[in-house]
Amino acid sequence: MIVGPDEDGVLDDVDFDCESIIRVGFTKSPEDYFNAADIFCLPSYREGFGSVIIEAAACATPALASRIYGVTDAVDEEVTGILHSPGVVVEIERGMIRYLDDDAYRKRSAMRAYERARDAFSSDVVESSMLDFYKSVCG
Repeated sequence: MIVGPDEDGVLDDVDFDCESIIRVGFTKSPEDYFNAADIFCLPSYREGFGSVIIEAAACATPALASRIYGVTDAVDEEVTGILHSPGVVVEIERGMIRYLDDDAYRKRSAMRAYERARDAFSSDVVESSMLDFYKSVCG
């Protein structure tokens, strides 16, 4: 399932007339798709932080994502998700196969992702951290 807009037109040459791929496009309720998914895959070349990974984690969906700046802050490698080198399809394939073949590992990653999102990225934690930062900067 591919959810979200294709901002760069990378999917223009993909034939979506097969039953194996479902193309959703933009949605105002991504949490519905995170909850339905077993794995969240973000093969990105650039991200500011990777908030979408934390959103997936909050729905107990582990990530398979690029090992890039920002994403490495959102994924605790081999704990809450699997990281791969950007653009290296064989590593993406290996990560996907690992999750599909090892149900216990995927479920453990999902639970740890959820726990990390809850404990480290809840609105209370983020707001408190921001206030502490502002106080430290402003005296």
